[in-house]
Amino acid sequence: IFGVDLPFCCFLRFDDLKEGDVVRHDGKRSDGYLEHIFKHAAKELFGMDVKEITYKALKNKDFQEVTLEKDGETVLRFAAAYGFRNIQNMVLKLKKGKFLYHFVEVLACPGG
Repeated sequence: IFGVDLPFCCFLRFDDLKEGDVVRHDGKRSDGYLEHIFKHAAKELFGMDVKEITYKALKNKDFQEVTLEKDGETVLRFAAAYGFRNIQNMVLKLKKGKFLYHFVEVLACPGG
């Protein structure tokens, strides 16, 4: 790990770490990191606890969007892009500067 002194880390206890809570992903499936990162970002950046995430299917079920609104303004915009067709469309939009997401979960398999 870049910039981390591993021998030193072996002597640290969890109580000595800077973070108060340990946040983890359940690891049950290939996707799900979007939800994990979205909830963490909402809490850390905006002090909002997100209990349930609602996905909005855009062009198809394999390209979905999740947003966080605060005071009527969208402050976080995440997307899940599954399958090569959606990945290609995403790359084209990125090249044109028209892809306005803060985070994108990308998986090659359709359906995640």
